[in-house]
Amino acid sequence: MALQLHPDLQRDLILYLPAWMGPEEVARGLARLLLRFIREHPTWLAPLDRSTHQLMNRFLKAALGPETVQAAIHQTLYRLEEASWLNEAEDQQREIWLKEARYGLRRMLQEGASLQAPILSEAWTEELHACAQALDFQQVRVIMDLSGPPLSEPLLQELESLLLRWAMAGILPTVFLPTGEFRTAMVCHEIRWEAEMLRAMMEHRYRMIFGEHRSISEIIEPEALGKLIDLSLSDPDEGAPRRLGRLWRQIAGRLPDSHQLVHVEDIVL
Repeated sequence: MALQLHPDLQRDLILYLPAWMGPEEVARGLARLLLRFIREHPTWLAPLDRSTHQLMNRFLKAALGPETVQAAIHQTLYRLEEASWLNEAEDQQREIWLKEARYGLRRMLQEGASLQAPILSEAWTEELHACAQALDFQQVRVIMDLSGPPLSEPLLQELESLLLRWAMAGILPTVFLPTGEFRTAMVCHEIRWEAEMLRAMMEHRYRMIFGEHRSISEIIEPEALGKLIDLSLSDPDEGAPRRLGRLWRQIAGRLPDSHQLVHVEDIVL
């Protein structure tokens, strides 16, 4: 969805929220993404200086809790030699990458040892942005779906204020609103999916999971996919970004039951 909205994306940290869940959930969601990146790419930690390791520890532990962060890093370190990204390396390169990853992860543990219970500060957005820049992310984005039940006026005003502060701290928001009359000071998208756009996004998601050489037509007939898309687009009670998740679940939900191709007649109305 982010690639469809921003075709020039190269290396962004992106959080999607299906509804407004409060500022703490935004911080936790972005922290989970950051921790996941560190676990999947631990060599990026090696060249960072001590103050950056401390900053990263402070933000992650304040958002997720010290036990969660420490356990995740310990588990990554313990299972490092099983990491899939090492499969791309030749023997000599593999040893170099392992050495860099161990060094970076151990530094994270060492620098975070004294931070037992930090509190999420009002400046967490600046801390997050600094962490993302250190790991070479170009932008930090939050994509939020408000196309469900409308927010109350106090919640909407709180969100407007927060999004302005986050944008000033370098966290770029994209907010989806319900179609029709909806007044807000936020810069938002009133999105109307088109069938071809949804088809392209389904194809993209399948290839991202199973490989660029694969096609979603391996598991579902083009006509059947078209029928699912038409059903999704015709549902007036469904928020626009939610259509993508529902569409994927309808397709993926059939995979464990059968290895047969999904046909038009298999789609239940």
